[in-house]
Amino acid sequence: MPRIHYLLLLCGAFCSSSAVSFAAEAGEDTLSSYVFLQKFPLQNTSNLIFHTEVLVCPRVGFGNNEQDYLDRILKNLHDFVEIPIDWWSNQKVNCREFGYGGAVCSERCCGSPHTSAETRYPLNERRAVIGNADTSQKSLFLYGTSGPLSGVDAYHKLCPPDADHPACWSNWAGTDYNPLTNNCNTFTSTLLHCVFGLSEKKPNLGPSDMITVTCDKCPAAELSFLAEEPQHNIPTDRMMEVS
Repeated sequence: MPRIHYLLLLCGAFCSSSAVSFAAEAGEDTLSSYVFLQKFPLQNTSNLIFHTEVLVCPRVGFGNNEQDYLDRILKNLHDFVEIPIDWWSNQKVNCREFGYGGAVCSERCCGSPHTSAETRYPLNERRAVIGNADTSQKSLFLYGTSGPLSGVDAYHKLCPPDADHPACWSNWAGTDYNPLTNNCNTFTSTLLHCVFGLSEKKPNLGPSDMITVTCDKCPAAELSFLAEEPQHNIPTDRMMEVS
């Protein structure tokens, strides 16, 4: 199939790399995690259009000093706070990356890749699930903690593996993508607010983030799946997004 070109130069192909942190992976399902939002302007948009993703980073992956630093911020947190680049650029803890983009696929959650590249995402990595984010301008914001939910739990609440359970807000298929009403920032709002119970307010995204999500579109009941890792492997020449 021929490569799908960017729509309006606003989104691109999935890319991948991997890094391994055994401590973070081992602790993901046993302790609360920190929840961050990473923000990227899109290339060739004069920093007017933005892509966001959520990073869920296990506490156990951070040293005691780093945990104390983040916990002090959380005591006075209102919605979110930006984390200085000179702090996060030195943090290599593996996180779970949640991002969404359009694709020529109709399976549930195929627009949200969840391979080893996303489940072992170093906090200081400058990478997005789309190909035309300006990753050199990454900024990072702390939103809170995941409470009792692990990153795997969160993914299964957003994208239940049982087809009899409704997905949260959208099916997040590549073909469900809409640049105004169901984009990457709608995805992060849903995860932050309806899965983790955190603020869905965003750091100055302008027209990229026009939708306020309502959690009545998410299943209310607790889902009791145990977590086989979902693997959405979409060829990079079939991925696109318009944020």
